Amino acid sequence: GGSTRLDVMPAQYQSSGPASTTGTLRAYSSMNFRLYYSDPARSATTYGQTAGYAGNIPALAAAPAISRVSAVPSPDGQSLAFRVNVEGDPSAGIQQVWITYTAVTPSCNGSLNPCAGQWQPLDLVQDGSDSTLWTGSLPLGGTAAGDVRYLVQAVNGVGVVGTATNLGADYVPGPDTVPPTAPKQSTSVSFSSAPNGGTYRDRASFTAVLTAGGSPVSGRPLAFEFGPQRLQAVTDSSGSASVTFPLLQTPGQYTVRAAFEEAPDLLGSAAESTFSVARQNTTLTLSGGTAHYSDSTAVVATLTDQSTPTPRRLREQTVMFVVSQGQSSWVVPVITDELGQAPLGPLPLTPGSYTVAAYFSGTMPIPTANGTVPLTLSNDRYNASSATLSNGLTVTPEPAAAAYTGDTIDSIGSTIHLGATVTQETDDAPGDITNAQVQFVVKDATGTVVGQSTAPVAADGTSSGSIAALPAGLYRVESTVVGSFYSSPTTAVTLAVFDPAPSVSGTGSIPTTSAPGHLRFTRKVLADDMQVGADADVAQEGTDGTLPSDPTVAAADAAAAAGNPCQGNAVDPNGSIVFKATGFDWMIVTGSIAQFQGVGTINGCGSFHFRAIATQGSLTGDSFEIHIWDATHSFDAPLLLASGTLTSGKISVTVPVIAP
Repeated sequence: GGSTRLDVMPAQYQSSGPASTTGTLRAYSSMNFRLYYSDPARSATTYGQTAGYAGNIPALAAAPAISRVSAVPSPDGQSLAFRVNVEGDPSAGIQQVWITYTAVTPSCNGSLNPCAGQWQPLDLVQDGSDSTLWTGSLPLGGTAAGDVRYLVQAVNGVGVVGTATNLGADYVPGPDTVPPTAPKQSTSVSFSSAPNGGTYRDRASFTAVLTAGGSPVSGRPLAFEFGPQRLQAVTDSSGSASVTFPLLQTPGQYTVRAAFEEAPDLLGSAAESTFSVARQNTTLTLSGGTAHYSDSTAVVATLTDQSTPTPRRLREQTVMFVVSQGQSSWVVPVITDELGQAPLGPLPLTPGSYTVAAYFSGTMPIPTANGTVPLTLSNDRYNASSATLSNGLTVTPEPAAAAYTGDTIDSIGSTIHLGATVTQETDDAPGDITNAQVQFVVKDATGTVVGQSTAPVAADGTSSGSIAALPAGLYRVESTVVGSFYSSPTTAVTLAVFDPAPSVSGTGSIPTTSAPGHLRFTRKVLADDMQVGADADVAQEGTDGTLPSDPTVAAADAAAAAGNPCQGNAVDPNGSIVFKATGFDWMIVTGSIAQFQGVGTINGCGSFHFRAIATQGSLTGDSFEIHIWDATHSFDAPLLLASGTLTSGKISVTVPVIAP
């Protein structure tokens, strides 16, 4: 084996009082230790077992009981004679008994022994005729016997140590004050209340009665020992003393001992009772139920015991998860944290439904390629428990988003190139984006699907596809992340497909809702006119019936061109407006309807998007419609909107006829 390590605190602390927050710290300059080892096999062997007696197991032996302590000075005052009686479990025996002594004065100077400021051991020798008696002699070297302080320790064969400290006051040597004509009175200790069993982590109370000559003895301390635990209580008027032990020992059978240490007027006595500590029951609960692909499963197991009065959460315990879907299974052991919780964490699960079971200790079914195999794990303190996740675990696709990057303007006869960039939800567990796909759906003005394509996503999140050329018109391209692993809301953009041959021209006015209620426009657009610098004017009369003056508009245009855009107020939709197109994105002619879109200024200021729809009518007359919007508006919710049948002027849409 490896080296033995021992962690110690080289100091003692004495509180100033029961409720005090201050005290005295005594630090040691050096410390010496005795180490005792036992044979594990022999320590677990049962000795003395008969038909009516279960026998003794050394490993379960209580600490040795120290029943009589005396240190009598020699007639010349130069030495002390120690006598100590020690009893214990015979299967473990008594390995060693010793005195640890010091003095209150004088201070240590290297020659006196004993002296103040130093604790020293003195080994005692077992008597040849009385195996419970241990004796020894200590030269005082000039130190007064009354200045010596000492305590007694005894260790059994499995290394369990018993200690007698005179209730923490230490023993003081003195003459044997009991004369032969008046010997100490014998005592008896018996249990009046001693349960025979309890559950680990619960509590058990014991009451013992001290009598002398058949009468109760009050005001005397009784020491209760339960395994490594030791508690003291003082007898009341009926001779009774009670203690309550927390059951922290490993489950098994123990001896509980109540002892009265010998006093100047009374002999010591003791009583024993057998007590069994059983394993504590546990409760395992599961929480969670839904998770995104690639993220943590969000399933958490919480392990508690069933101790009273309040269950405790159990930390550093192993919980075994079994996750199953059809023929596939995952078995994951997880150790509980300080809150008694074991998170299942992330697993390589595809979207779908799974069953989740958790087990603590006991026998659990483990799925393998050859069927279910039972696995048994034991715990020496707790009973087994298990739980199944209600409604199972549902893994859903990871949320994602698709930003369209493909064509938005194409001419007839050209292949439509579709594209998007896919991003997944920002979290600490990104998935494999190549498991995603993008579905592109192209719809015409009536909502009819005219083309679609589904394309894979590359590692950088890009996706691309194409569809065949489309007739001239406005279309809606919808992009959606699809597949089992990712999903997204549908985003849409406008696709304009134009025919370069047609042209449109027109001039006139339409009524508006603002008094006096006219919007005037002039425009002639040719197919090759789709370029910045092409001109279109739309003017709305103000409520006073006037239009902005040309000098005002010209000055604003000049200021904008010089890099000093006008600082006017927000556009008043009911005020005097002159909109001038400064650039065109596209123009589409379908039949007698022409649509064109671009950017322009209002009263020489800003940058606004617009879309105009001009219709060459037949019986109902020509009509004109224009939408104007800025960054806070849109085509469907424009800043300015005007439409109507022309009250003056005309619109001409020309579509060349190609000779056969």
